[in-house]
Amino acid sequence: MKVRRLLPYAVLAILLVAGVAYWYQHHRSAQRPEARYQFQEATRGDLAQSVSANGTLNPVTMVNVGTQVSGTVKKLDADFNDRVQKDQVLLELDPSLLMAQVRQSEASVRNAMASLELAQANEKRNRLLFAQ
Repeated sequence: MKVRRLLPYAVLAILLVAGVAYWYQHHRSAQRPEARYQFQEATRGDLAQSVSANGTLNPVTMVNVGTQVSGTVKKLDADFNDRVQKDQVLLELDPSLLMAQVRQSEASVRNAMASLELAQANEKRNRLLFAQ
Protein backbone atom coordinates (compact mmCIF):
# COMPACT_ATOMS: atom_id res chain seq x y z
CA MET A 1 0.00 0.00 0.00
CA LYS A 2 2.79 2.40 0.81
CA VAL A 3 4.20 1.96 -2.68
CA ARG A 4 0.93 3.04 -4.25
CA ARG A 5 0.92 6.21 -2.20
CA LEU A 6 4.50 7.11 -3.17
CA LEU A 7 4.04 6.45 -6.89
CA PRO A 8 2.46 9.85 -7.74
CA TYR A 9 5.23 11.64 -5.81
CA ALA A 10 7.91 9.62 -7.68
CA VAL A 11 6.33 10.42 -11.06
CA LEU A 12 6.08 14.08 -10.08
CA ALA A 13 9.76 14.12 -9.04
CA ILE A 14 10.84 12.51 -12.34
CA LEU A 15 8.79 15.03 -14.35
CA LEU A 16 10.25 17.87 -12.29
CA VAL A 17 13.85 16.70 -12.93
CA ALA A 18 13.11 16.23 -16.68
CA GLY A 19 11.58 19.71 -16.85
CA VAL A 20 14.55 21.33 -15.10
CA ALA A 21 16.98 19.48 -17.42
CA TYR A 22 15.02 20.58 -20.49
CA TRP A 23 14.87 24.20 -19.26
CA TYR A 24 18.65 24.19 -18.50
CA GLN A 25 19.56 22.74 -21.92
CA HIS A 26 17.28 25.17 -23.76
CA HIS A 27 18.52 28.14 -21.75
CA ARG A 28 22.18 27.12 -22.27
CA SER A 29 21.81 26.83 -26.07
CA ALA A 30 20.05 30.23 -26.26
CA GLN A 31 23.04 32.17 -24.94
CA ARG A 32 23.85 35.55 -26.38
CA PRO A 33 26.17 35.54 -29.43
CA GLU A 34 28.85 37.40 -27.44
CA ALA A 35 29.05 34.48 -25.05
CA ARG A 36 28.98 31.81 -27.77
CA TYR A 37 31.43 33.33 -30.28
CA GLN A 38 34.79 35.08 -30.14
CA PHE A 39 34.87 38.41 -31.92
CA GLN A 40 37.93 40.23 -33.25
CA GLU A 41 38.30 43.42 -35.20
CA ALA A 42 39.00 42.93 -38.92
CA THR A 43 42.47 43.97 -40.09
CA ARG A 44 44.22 44.19 -43.45
CA GLY A 45 47.20 41.98 -44.18
CA ASP A 46 48.78 39.48 -46.53
CA LEU A 47 47.28 36.06 -47.03
CA ALA A 48 49.40 33.02 -47.69
CA GLN A 49 47.80 29.95 -49.14
CA SER A 50 49.52 26.67 -49.86
CA VAL A 51 48.10 23.71 -51.68
CA SER A 52 49.20 20.16 -51.10
CA ALA A 53 48.20 17.34 -53.42
CA ASN A 54 49.12 13.80 -54.30
CA GLY A 55 49.09 12.39 -57.80
CA THR A 56 50.86 12.40 -61.12
CA LEU A 57 51.94 15.60 -62.83
CA ASN A 58 51.76 15.47 -66.64
CA PRO A 59 53.37 18.06 -68.93
CA VAL A 60 51.34 20.16 -71.36
CA THR A 61 53.83 19.42 -74.14
CA MET A 62 55.92 16.25 -74.23
CA VAL A 63 59.37 16.72 -75.80
CA ASN A 64 61.53 13.80 -76.86
CA VAL A 65 65.24 14.53 -76.66
CA GLY A 66 67.58 12.54 -78.86
CA THR A 67 71.01 12.69 -80.42
CA GLN A 68 72.21 12.60 -83.99
CA VAL A 69 75.02 10.23 -83.01
CA SER A 70 75.28 7.45 -80.49
CA GLY A 71 78.10 6.57 -78.15
CA THR A 72 79.22 6.15 -74.58
CA VAL A 73 78.46 9.04 -72.24
CA LYS A 74 81.65 10.59 -70.84
CA LYS A 75 80.15 13.43 -68.77
CA LEU A 76 76.53 14.11 -67.76
CA ASP A 77 75.66 17.79 -67.14
CA ALA A 78 71.89 17.40 -66.52
CA ASP A 79 69.96 14.96 -64.37
CA PHE A 80 66.42 13.58 -64.52
CA ASN A 81 63.79 16.33 -63.95
CA ASP A 82 66.37 19.15 -64.06
CA ARG A 83 65.35 22.42 -65.69
CA VAL A 84 67.36 23.03 -68.84
CA GLN A 85 67.68 26.01 -71.17
CA LYS A 86 67.81 26.19 -74.94
CA ASP A 87 71.26 25.27 -76.36
CA GLN A 88 72.45 23.94 -72.98
CA VAL A 89 74.94 21.06 -73.20
CA LEU A 90 73.33 18.04 -71.55
CA LEU A 91 76.16 15.52 -71.88
CA GLU A 92 79.47 14.77 -73.55
CA LEU A 93 80.09 11.58 -75.50
CA ASP A 94 83.34 9.65 -75.36
CA PRO A 95 85.19 10.75 -78.53
CA SER A 96 87.33 7.61 -78.92
CA LEU A 97 84.80 5.74 -81.11
CA LEU A 98 84.10 8.82 -83.20
CA MET A 99 87.82 9.52 -83.61
CA ALA A 100 88.35 5.90 -84.73
CA GLN A 101 85.63 6.40 -87.36
CA VAL A 102 87.32 9.63 -88.51
CA ARG A 103 90.70 7.84 -88.82
CA GLN A 104 88.99 5.00 -90.73
CA SER A 105 87.39 7.49 -93.12
CA GLU A 106 90.70 9.32 -93.64
CA ALA A 107 92.42 6.01 -94.36
CA SER A 108 89.68 5.15 -96.88
CA VAL A 109 90.23 8.51 -98.61
CA ARG A 110 94.01 7.91 -98.78
CA ASN A 111 93.37 4.40 -100.13
CA ALA A 112 91.06 5.81 -102.82
CA MET A 113 93.69 8.45 -103.73
CA ALA A 114 96.36 5.74 -104.03
CA SER A 115 93.99 3.68 -106.22
CA LEU A 116 93.41 6.77 -108.39
CA GLU A 117 97.16 7.36 -108.77
CA LEU A 118 97.67 3.70 -109.69
CA ALA A 119 94.84 3.86 -112.22
CA GLN A 120 96.30 7.07 -113.73
CA ALA A 121 99.77 5.46 -113.93
CA ASN A 122 98.29 2.35 -115.62
CA GLU A 123 96.34 4.55 -118.04
CA LYS A 124 99.53 6.49 -118.94
CA ARG A 125 101.48 3.25 -119.42
CA ASN A 126 98.71 1.75 -121.58
CA ARG A 127 98.66 4.86 -123.79
CA LEU A 128 102.42 4.60 -124.32
CA LEU A 129 102.13 0.92 -125.17
CA PHE A 130 99.23 1.59 -127.49
CA ALA A 131 101.22 4.32 -129.26
CA GLN A 132 104.12 1.93 -129.86
